Amino acid sequence: MAPDHVEDPTALDDETVLRAPVIVAPSAGPDLDDTILTAGRPAPAAPVPVPSPPPAVLAPAEAPAPRGAPRVRMPDGGVVEIEGGTVYVGRSPTLPRVPASGIPQLVAVPSPRREVSSTHLALSAVGGTVVVRDMLSTNGTVVKAPGVPARTLLRGESSVITAGTHLDLGDGNVIEVLG
Repeated sequence: MAPDHVEDPTALDDETVLRAPVIVAPSAGPDLDDTILTAGRPAPAAPVPVPSPPPAVLAPAEAPAPRGAPRVRMPDGGVVEIEGGTVYVGRSPTLPRVPASGIPQLVAVPSPRREVSSTHLALSAVGGTVVVRDMLSTNGTVVKAPGVPARTLLRGESSVITAGTHLDLGDGNVIEVLG
């Protein structure tokens, strides 16, 4: 049996209670509930300078040694300082299209069997250390660092090297990093 009338589900009956929705108003400023406000404080007192010991107190072994530009010994025995620029080494070195900053130096080494590329490698001083970069040489550069097995730089690879490291370019050309 069907009901005589169908109730409207939205119709209100006597038991329905209507309440206004609660709307939270946006704050008028920063939330200061956990902020501690203090009155101005006096500036901290200036630190008392501590006098340094007179130079005569330092022992000669404690005095810092002046650091010069890194140097390398070339295959002919000559010493080249790597200062403010890059040293390009090879059979007949030329500057790259975009040279590194500073004044570049070109150092030619003999290579009767043509094992050394025309511009074989670049040596740069960076922050007191020496960085060697293979300039896409054909035969590579063998790096022999003290206490470390020798390895060949990949074409275009760079490496930080330390004093005592030997760089073998081939054809008897070995460069020694003096530091």
